[in-house]
Amino acid sequence: MSRKPCVLVVVSGFPPAQNYGGPAVSLDNLCRALRPAIDCAVVTSDHDLKSPERLSGIHEGWNDRDGLRVRYLPEREIDLFGLRRVVDEVAPDVLYVNSLFAAKFTVPLLKISRERALPLLLAPRGELCAGAFDKKYKKLPYLFALRPFLRARTTFFHATSDHEAERVERLVRPRDGHIFQMTETPTLPPRHLARVPKRPGVLSLVFLSRIHHKKNLLFALDALAPLTCPTTLDIYGPIEEPAYWERCQSAIARLPPHIRVHYRGTVARDAIHATFARYDAFLFPTCSENYGHVIPEALLSGCPAILSDQTPWSDLNDADAGWALPLDRPKAFTEALATLAAMDESAHGALVERVRRYLDAKLRLTEIVQGYVDCFQTLASRRDSR
Repeated sequence: MSRKPCVLVVVSGFPPAQNYGGPAVSLDNLCRALRPAIDCAVVTSDHDLKSPERLSGIHEGWNDRDGLRVRYLPEREIDLFGLRRVVDEVAPDVLYVNSLFAAKFTVPLLKISRERALPLLLAPRGELCAGAFDKKYKKLPYLFALRPFLRARTTFFHATSDHEAERVERLVRPRDGHIFQMTETPTLPPRHLARVPKRPGVLSLVFLSRIHHKKNLLFALDALAPLTCPTTLDIYGPIEEPAYWERCQSAIARLPPHIRVHYRGTVARDAIHATFARYDAFLFPTCSENYGHVIPEALLSGCPAILSDQTPWSDLNDADAGWALPLDRPKAFTEALATLAAMDESAHGALVERVRRYLDAKLRLTEIVQGYVDCFQTLASRRDSR
């Protein structure tokens, strides 16, 4: 193509929204990283997760977020007709839809894609991964109903791991060559981020994620109970399942007095790295993560992680850069916590340095961004050559 391809990025929530988690921030980072080669515009909803209030600081029409065009739609405009108008205004070469099950966006855009022969790249964002694929009695009929669109010539899939690519292949069965595999783009911390020194025999932990059973906070609390050292756990994140949070509060009340747990509310996106830098480790025994944006955010902040082995970050075990443990061995989490507690600043600093080397080898940011550029250029050229 003689000009930069234009990509319309579609996502349920986008900054300044705070509660949509890592994908929104990752997409914000990606759009900026792609600027030299790809023109991006974003369409999203005008409110935060589980909030009816319109986001502050936005206005009708297209918003300029440091050179990135963003359109925040009210619910009444998120339908086939409203999204057609947006597509007409942007005239994109590619649609990039982030979520399979956000039907209010995904279903109309699949229809628009097919009727206009417009390539659509669909990112399930972990929704098909085994640990997240609950309520199959609802999801499988949905997939079956959408099969003509999901297997259309214009529909392509973005998988961020081998596991997700395998799940897309198994559950959707797209056309041959219609899966692109590209990892996520993490949020980088500010330079010269100061880390709080580690005190031997004392443990300072953080859990930063949605309060939801899939994130497994209750398991984390149970892992703390056998510890004998002074321990604090600060919990950050929106409470999405009040009944589950009540169970967590009951578990907190049963902990011995030398283990103190506090709920600290939510964290502004621009404060996440500084928050992680205050703790000895990130405790996150999640049931399943397709990418787990919060994990590299912690690691990049100098905060080692104690994770389940249900994430793409399990190879940190091989680098001796943290822990990725099976959920059927809860004692292993307690043992890892005890090992961490015994560390002094010298040992903890050495662990943080191993984390840094692990990230340098794993992230390969330039290669990641180029993978997206190649993908979008390929899809745009397919449309251009019709």
